[in-house]
Amino acid sequence: YAQLLINASRQISDEIAFVIAASSIGNVPEPMVILKNAEALYRNDQFVEYADIIDVDNGDNDYYSTIMYRTLEEAIEKEVILPKDIYYWYVVHPEISSEKADEVYGAIWRDYLLNHNDIRYPLLKEKIAGIKYLWDGKAYHSPGGRLWNVSITEHPTAIEAIGYWIGKTVPYGAMGSRPGQPQKIAHEHNGWCGELQRLAVAAQRTLLVPSVAACNVAEDHVWREFYERGWHQNDNWWYDGGGTVDIPYVYSDGWGKNMSSIYGWRGDDAIYEQTARYIHSDDRVTISFKVRDLFLQPIDGARVTALVTGIKDITWYKSEIWDLIQQIWDRIPTLLKGNLLQQLFDRIQTRFEEIPDIIDGVTISVWNYTDATGTCTLTLGKNLDYVFLIQSGNLRRAWQFARHNTLR
Repeated sequence: YAQLLINASRQISDEIAFVIAASSIGNVPEPMVILKNAEALYRNDQFVEYADIIDVDNGDNDYYSTIMYRTLEEAIEKEVILPKDIYYWYVVHPEISSEKADEVYGAIWRDYLLNHNDIRYPLLKEKIAGIKYLWDGKAYHSPGGRLWNVSITEHPTAIEAIGYWIGKTVPYGAMGSRPGQPQKIAHEHNGWCGELQRLAVAAQRTLLVPSVAACNVAEDHVWREFYERGWHQNDNWWYDGGGTVDIPYVYSDGWGKNMSSIYGWRGDDAIYEQTARYIHSDDRVTISFKVRDLFLQPIDGARVTALVTGIKDITWYKSEIWDLIQQIWDRIPTLLKGNLLQQLFDRIQTRFEEIPDIIDGVTISVWNYTDATGTCTLTLGKNLDYVFLIQSGNLRRAWQFARHNTLR
């Protein structure tokens, strides 16, 4: 990583340094992936008319980059400078949620999504060509099975073009391995909200649109937000069923969804609360915790987790576990398997397939950490019952297992 920084040109040195510094613990991408990620930002900029990366050097050793956008506000064209922190965290960062940024099919997702398409599926580079505005400032529902000419005439923006591309690229419900890498999702053309979210965040960042994963995990839905002088809700329904732009109450009001919390997932695996944007003030409550030890001294860095009863889609976890079982089985020499082992394996497979895809249980909703005074807060939907788990000490190892599993 040091050699990567030493050899980097000045133009991409800040992007490289940021990714190294801001990656999640134990999950820093390989040096070549970091280099290709930075180079792709400037290469993709050439195909984007509504945005330009600008490098700022005031001669005070505070060199940085950000983006200048063209957007519409009540039919008036405006140029907007993106805050540099938003640029680095939500455009530059190659990690979307819990996956590791990596090359798949010989390319990082910034290159693959822009330049590759399968027969009968749209090419993202073609769909973004000629688009002059990031967003038109309008909140709207997109129809299912939307037509390109109609969509882009009504909303000639990157937000609409990308939404169209997502719907046509993943028109089928989830099946198979439920991959986490955007390249695989785009190539396999199937998924539920989790796959659509990862692909959408990657596609928007590919085209220099700041984007973050928005997660309502406890009530089984996720989507994305994009930034244009503030964060805005953005979603694609499965089966190319349309979606929404900047309608945050679509879940609580439109779907009648009783939600516990919503959080954004940053590239270093930290999260931050988005709950207030999606749950009406009358339907949420802020709960404060003060955590102290046996001697009544404040505990810094204790984790407070809110758990709520609800349904959880476990198809992805089932697929991961079965892949491991299959790998073990494939390593056993054919001569050693025999009828008895084969019958045992078939019985395990039958029992495994009988496990339901959706289960009820106590599900992790959101978490926070105490400060030096032992204090932290959680903002939650007030119409649900919660159990609060408070932990301190060496949390990282235990949490890596717990955060992906329903607790019973």
